[in-house]
Amino acid sequence: STLRPVISQWPVVVSLPALRSAARIVFIVSGADKAEAVTLAFQGAITEDVPASLLRLATVPVEVFLDEPAGRRLHA
Repeated sequence: STLRPVISQWPVVVSLPALRSAARIVFIVSGADKAEAVTLAFQGAITEDVPASLLRLATVPVEVFLDEPAGRRLHA
């Protein structure tokens, strides 16, 4: 038998206080429909209007894993 990852069709929502108490924060994002949100979160202004952007202020490691379509609007 082959083990396959299970990908939920439902987003996982975690509060900012819970994320801030984590030892490490990991984003896994896929799909072209997420490209604008990724750009706002990781290259836009840090603002409460884009809650994920606030995690750029985290004092713990933040890792971001994107497929090409999700990261297509990012610039170097």
